Amino acid sequence: MIHIDRHDPHAALAADPSVLEPLWLALFDHHVATGAAGMPTRPRAGSWQQRRGHYLDTIGGSPQASLWIATDDGAPVGYALSFEDTLDGERVEVLESLSLLPETRGNGLGGELVAVVEVAAQERGIARGVIDVMGGNDRALRFYHRAGYAPYSRTWMRSEFPTGAVPDLGDLAEATARFAEIGVRLEATGHPDDTWETAASVATLAVTGTVADEYSQPAWWAGFDAGLRALGDAGYWTVWCEHPEASAWVGTGCAERGFHHGMTRVTRELTAADVAVREYDRIRGE
Repeated sequence: MIHIDRHDPHAALAADPSVLEPLWLALFDHHVATGAAGMPTRPRAGSWQQRRGHYLDTIGGSPQASLWIATDDGAPVGYALSFEDTLDGERVEVLESLSLLPETRGNGLGGELVAVVEVAAQERGIARGVIDVMGGNDRALRFYHRAGYAPYSRTWMRSEFPTGAVPDLGDLAEATARFAEIGVRLEATGHPDDTWETAASVATLAVTGTVADEYSQPAWWAGFDAGLRALGDAGYWTVWCEHPEASAWVGTGCAERGFHHGMTRVTRELTAADVAVREYDRIRGE
């Protein structure tokens, strides 16, 4: 019989070995099987330690983090890790990871894990859920669409390893100024990605929702390309660019510049009545 129980995420991540490790490896394998958004991935060996560090960094900066583990006759078969963040000025619950062992997929367990995350968030007064789905994972995207999630933004990714010596990371002042001129916010993660092969720090670009109205596209792309050159000069050879779902022209231009569709962000309003229905269906299913 399958049970879903809440656990302390910090304790689960601190354990060695961690109960989450084989479940994460199942998700890593699934990402690779679906094409990993067209980008090269890091070696499977050691990927858990990288993901574990990512989890600790993420939940360490969040007011609240939740971990739900599903077991079948006591054996772990899946988990959902979520954390509280803000989006558009409001509190949201971000489902960071949803992983199931291959043999448990397709039996409704994924929907149950999503439901318990939503219910717990709604009980804390959060009225919006957020999920990032890897590009190319169309099955997962259809699953979240059926659960009521709608596209919010897309992230495009490019990671071009330098042909010569890898440059040391430099100052981002010039690149920041270039992108600011066209309404794009530049930040750097300060660490490599845990799934894809990336630079030591990833440059992340956030396109504001108003750029399509404020700039003609040729001038906008001229500024974008100038920013990319400044990033390369500063040693940042991995770039992620997020744009609103409505600004599809940004994604088209990114693809022309060698970017891959990395993620689609979907969101859903968590109304009390709707969450109550989903929780009832989950309990009834048990």
